[in-house]
Amino acid sequence: MRKIKQATIVLLVLALQPLVVPLAVAKEAGFAPLGQVVAQKLKVNKNGIKVWVSSYEGSKILGFKGTRVVESNLSGVVAAIMDTQSLSEWVPYTKSAQVIEKNDKNGTFVLHLVMAMPFPLANRDVVVKGYWLQDANGNVTIYSKSIVDARVPVNPNMVRITNYEGGWVLKALDAKRVEVTVLGITDPAGAIPVGIANQFVQVQPFEMLKRLPNAVKGKQQVQVPLVQNAVE
Repeated sequence: MRKIKQATIVLLVLALQPLVVPLAVAKEAGFAPLGQVVAQKLKVNKNGIKVWVSSYEGSKILGFKGTRVVESNLSGVVAAIMDTQSLSEWVPYTKSAQVIEKNDKNGTFVLHLVMAMPFPLANRDVVVKGYWLQDANGNVTIYSKSIVDARVPVNPNMVRITNYEGGWVLKALDAKRVEVTVLGITDPAGAIPVGIANQFVQVQPFEMLKRLPNAVKGKQQVQVPLVQNAVE
């Protein structure tokens, strides 16, 4: 379980400073880290939702950080995010999410996500590997990163995204409120220039956080197995 323990360190760093991972730890855990955050600018502050746009050293692609408080217990928010069958109902552009591999004991998963893009853009897809873990304070972190997986061949009718990294940090404020933070950075690839993609980077996190309370409804009693970061 050494790899899982290393991934826990990556997740904890992610929770403290979005998408900044120590080089040595990231390499051992199988992740290629981003550079340091150069600047972070608040772009949206509306309806209890805040979204920042982040620029990173050595990257032309902008990332995002969004936060809001959701009225739910922690289990409900975790269940909503991990419910792959319902992601298309509240995550913008998501057409489908297929579980390729999932290990509840280790808290790991591999997903194949298909994004329906507006005409005339080609649809996108991405294969991600991720972890979900709970720290000693009860906070839950869900982290995923794009990978190459032979089980999911490239579809010539779609553009394969190969540069994605993101996650969620969930902190229970009390029994009925959860502070939700979502982080991410994506190169949409294909014919979309980076400059154009950067102009809309705040749209997806805002829409996700706006729709999340509806996604949580009815899931407060669902129990998702959580791996503690003390796992060896």
